[in-house]
Amino acid sequence: MENDKILLEKISSGDEQAFRSLFDLYRQKVYAYAFKICKSDIQAEDVLQHVFLKIWQHKHLKEIVNFQS
Repeated sequence: MENDKILLEKISSGDEQAFRSLFDLYRQKVYAYAFKICKSDIQAEDVLQHVFLKIWQHKHLKEIVNFQS
């Protein structure tokens, strides 16, 4: 969880490598959750991309306490 906070701080500063690390850490979890709801590979991939696009577009994430939840 502390690692997530550090990554979010770096992402807030525009650090693309930190964003990639966050993506790598959470892509399977986000995809699995989306697939569970959508029951479609294509839709789950779309949700995954949309979630991380929003994270990158709204980089002011320092105040997030528990990213995993």
